[in-house]
Amino acid sequence: MDSDIASICEAGGISRKTGYQWARDLKINDEDRDLKDELARIKAEHEDLKKRFDRMDFENEGRKIAWEIHEVDALLAAKKTPYRSPKRKNGNVFEGQGVPPA
Repeated sequence: MDSDIASICEAGGISRKTGYQWARDLKINDEDRDLKDELARIKAEHEDLKKRFDRMDFENEGRKIAWEIHEVDALLAAKKTPYRSPKRKNGNVFEGQGVPPA
């Protein structure tokens, strides 16, 4: 690579020191360009995720409103049994009710 820069500098009429400085600056610019490309990709992905979140948030708000309109809480509360299930004694739920144990 040294001979390439030396011959390029000689052909361009610049010093080797200047040639190496320019080569270093170009390398830094390439790294900057790569970082800028990565940043642009991340920003685009972030925007996509924000849109998807907003859409999901909108859908969830709609579900909450529908839940309230149709009084789903009240329906679920009405379906709950007001009594407790019988406790098992000796593995038989029906003990004492005339049903023989299995």
